[in-house]
Amino acid sequence: MALSRQFRALVRVGTFFAAAWGVIGTILSMLTGAPFLPSLVTYGAMFGVVGGLSGISTALLLARGERGGDVGQLPTWRVASWGFFGGVIPGGVFSLLAVALGAADVLVPLLAVSVFSGGVGSVLSGSAAVAAKRVGSGAPEEQSKLPAT
Repeated sequence: MALSRQFRALVRVGTFFAAAWGVIGTILSMLTGAPFLPSLVTYGAMFGVVGGLSGISTALLLARGERGGDVGQLPTWRVASWGFFGGVIPGGVFSLLAVALGAADVLVPLLAVSVFSGGVGSVLSGSAAVAAKRVGSGAPEEQSKLPAT
């Protein structure tokens, strides 16, 4: 069964965000000085799941908000803005769950993580948009050719 082009794009964006967040989690694990292998796997997996959710949220927001337009044709700031909002969504959902379950004492840390996640989502989306524009324009291939002497 063939998957639709949009679904494959959604999976790619989610995987890209999950991998980037997994690397961030692994680096944070190393910085905390926790036992090496178990914390690498745990932090990497936890951050990867949140990154995947953030990537899927970003892809859905971008597809819905831009009505299926080509990402390579959009201004980078707009793609980065959608990335920020997509990054905030998982932390916002967890914050709402914390309030609903009566754990309001963790609300401020969750909101701080949510804003950080939005910033990372913005950077990842903006960099992906720049890469899409370069691939679409064919500029790197033209610049790499040496002039004849």
